[in-house]
Amino acid sequence: MLKLARDALAELKTFYNADGEKICWNYIADLSALQDQVGLHFGNKLTSRHVNWRKQKMKVKLAAQTFSCSASDALEYLSQTETNGFLECSATVDFIRQVCLGCCACACGSFHWYCNNKKHAFLLFINSLFTVGFFLRLNSV
Repeated sequence: MLKLARDALAELKTFYNADGEKICWNYIADLSALQDQVGLHFGNKLTSRHVNWRKQKMKVKLAAQTFSCSASDALEYLSQTETNGFLECSATVDFIRQVCLGCCACACGSFHWYCNNKKHAFLLFINSLFTVGFFLRLNSV
C-alpha cells in the first residue's frame, strides 16, 4: 500500500483532498532538495533516492521513509516557519500522516483489540480514510 500511494502521488504529482486543497509530490521533492542544500536533515531520512525511486521501486523502505511521520513533521515545521515553497503544504502533511499512521496500524497490529486479522485491519484503515472525508480527487489534466 505504501508503494502504491507513493507511485500514484509521484506519477500524478497532485491530488486534491475533500476540501479542494492540494496534495503535492513537489513538497517532498523540495524537502529533499532543501536538506541536501543545507547539509542537514530535519529528523527524517529523505534523500534523493526517495525522490528518484524508480530504479529502486521494489524497496518498501524507501516508500515507508517517504511517508513517515518525521517527513510530515519536517514539512509542517517548514510551513509554520513560513519557508518559501512550503507555505501551503498542510494538505500534504495531513495526507502523509494518514498514510503513515494507517500503515503502521495495519503492520503493527495495533487494531488487534478491534479485529483479529490484518485484512480486516486494512479494511478498517481504508474505511477510516473515507470516514474522515479523505476522498482524493485526481488532478484532471
